[in-house]
Amino acid sequence: MRMGHTSMAERSTGTGAVADALARLTELADPAGLAQVNGVARLEVVGHRSHTVRFDGRTVTLLDDGKRHPDVVLTTGDEALMLALLTGRANLGLEYLAGRVAVDGDELLALSIGGIFVGPTGDRVDPTDLDPVKVAIAIDGVDPAHLEAVMASEVHGIVVAGIFDRLPRYLDVRRSARLRLRVAFAVTGGPGPDSEWLVEVDRGHARTQPFDGRGPVDARVTIAGHDLLRLATSHLSPAAGLLRGQLKIRGDRSKALLLSAVINFPSSKQEVHG
Repeated sequence: MRMGHTSMAERSTGTGAVADALARLTELADPAGLAQVNGVARLEVVGHRSHTVRFDGRTVTLLDDGKRHPDVVLTTGDEALMLALLTGRANLGLEYLAGRVAVDGDELLALSIGGIFVGPTGDRVDPTDLDPVKVAIAIDGVDPAHLEAVMASEVHGIVVAGIFDRLPRYLDVRRSARLRLRVAFAVTGGPGPDSEWLVEVDRGHARTQPFDGRGPVDARVTIAGHDLLRLATSHLSPAAGLLRGQLKIRGDRSKALLLSAVINFPSSKQEVHG
């Protein structure tokens, strides 16, 4: 599988290469990932023929375009990028955030499809498990309006959960050695109710968890999902967010600012891991 996967990626990136990859996708896809995918997708490269594909949890079938309304449409203007996605050399989650791939329809189905592709190393690509530095690089210079649209979609909860799950690893242990605080976050802008999270720092240790509103907190922060994404990748500073009204704080503002002072958020200038 790996040898065929690599050789296909090295071919010409003409329309035939994309069609060839799609025709062999049942063979090339990771079976565990494929088992999670049921639906119809249309893959479009601007200026080239589109391809409609049905996933039934076991196989991938090419359909005649126009005969079946797709559940989701993935569009890019870069044919080489489409081939890279199909051969596991690009991550759909990153490309969606960066605006290089447009997703119209069922975003969760799109991410499931992005999770069947196997890269050159033989590992399955996971579009929901993203290196924060890669995310910071991907969204560098991206229009905030695009990020707002992405975070208004069904991927909102996945991205927000990923940010808070990873947050403790960025705690500055030395600077937080004597600090104790509890800060609640309400993340707005998703398709459903606000996401509620609690961040606790206790003398050099941090933990995060979904928040049910119970128990005392030092401060409550309200922030839109796309601004949280920019904050967590060092594209928005807490001070600027406060001045522009992108962060709203109730309670002890000093504690909320102390939290931001002891978190070393990743940035696009850092080394990429993985």
